[in-house]
Amino acid sequence: MYIVITQKDIEKAGIQNSESGMLIDELAYGAKQWTSEMLYSENIDHEPSELYNFDYEDDLLENTKTLQQLTDILEKIDYDFDTSIIKISGANSLQAGAQVALNYPDEWNEILEAYTEKLKDDRTDGISKEYNKALQDELDDWHSDRRKQSMCGQG
Repeated sequence: MYIVITQKDIEKAGIQNSESGMLIDELAYGAKQWTSEMLYSENIDHEPSELYNFDYEDDLLENTKTLQQLTDILEKIDYDFDTSIIKISGANSLQAGAQVALNYPDEWNEILEAYTEKLKDDRTDGISKEYNKALQDELDDWHSDRRKQSMCGQG
């Protein structure tokens, strides 16, 4: 014999002991286990804060193809570099970021370091859409794994 309880049953009975009011959380609360909110708040300090397998230099090159993109990035990372020395002309011309990387390697390394730190500091609200998405995907996967472990009694 089985007892079937649905979300509608919980709502109809007006039961809400957990913050979400979802069936799984009500059952967890009743069994004195962590609800999804408790799981999230307990694990937030341990979630990934940066990407470890991200090519920051490739991302910076991708986001500094034009002189305007380079200027915008330099402004956002608060790095002073005279972009008037960059010459972009002709179809075979190097992209703006590539010119800096090849002709001014010390400055490029400083720009890359500042860019990397800015991405890490801003987390998923940063200046690189690619980094933001990759970190958000990593966070989503991490939280999903924590939920699965919790559901299996491993969390």
